[in-house]
Amino acid sequence: EWLPRRNKADRTTKIDDGIAQALMGFARESKFRRCVMQLMAWSLTAEERAEVRDAFLELDTHKVGTVRLSELRQVLESKFHLPEDKAGEIFKALDTNNDDEINYSEFLAAMVSSRITLHDDLLKATFKRFDLGNDGYIWPKELQQVLGEDVDVQDVMKQVDSNNDGKISTDEFIAYLRNGEAAGETLECVSMVIDKELQDVATPPMRMRKRDKLMQFAQNVVGTLSRGFGDRADD
Repeated sequence: EWLPRRNKADRTTKIDDGIAQALMGFARESKFRRCVMQLMAWSLTAEERAEVRDAFLELDTHKVGTVRLSELRQVLESKFHLPEDKAGEIFKALDTNNDDEINYSEFLAAMVSSRITLHDDLLKATFKRFDLGNDGYIWPKELQQVLGEDVDVQDVMKQVDSNNDGKISTDEFIAYLRNGEAAGETLECVSMVIDKELQDVATPPMRMRKRDKLMQFAQNVVGTLSRGFGDRADD
């Protein structure tokens, strides 16, 4: 099952800065990448799901197997002094079926890119969820069928179809996601440097506001550099 029984004896907090950063990073991702991460969540092994299980259980303060906005907001504000509107943005990105609750699979999607290793088996299994014709390629009509009408398929093709042949191969799909993983690792290093530099900032709320602004700037820079390197590789 998705969510094993709780260990009542374990009172150690499992929601560290890495979990918070993964949640914030997921909220900033494109709709396509979020969808891919959601599909990846269904391909995770029991061992991979267990890596972040306790963090979800800690968020689920009402012990019902889902996380409400009030629960997420309370944890992010009390532990990380995250503004209320930021918690709302994270919740909206995670609540993919708009039922005003975050279930375990939705939470796992946010953990995929930064807390769980993107190994080849996981990436290939996710590719197959898009390859509806089972011909080794993802075609625009298949993207539309999986992603729905809310996603601009042509924009996705521009991002992923590096050789512009009108379809996405396994290698192109993996390269696209690996590029995002590398950017995530860079941002994690930047995050550590920012935390060190902000240690002397007077109050936690002020520190969090400064941190958020610096991380947004860093993400824009890393994203621009990643796209630039991708363009060079295509030349």
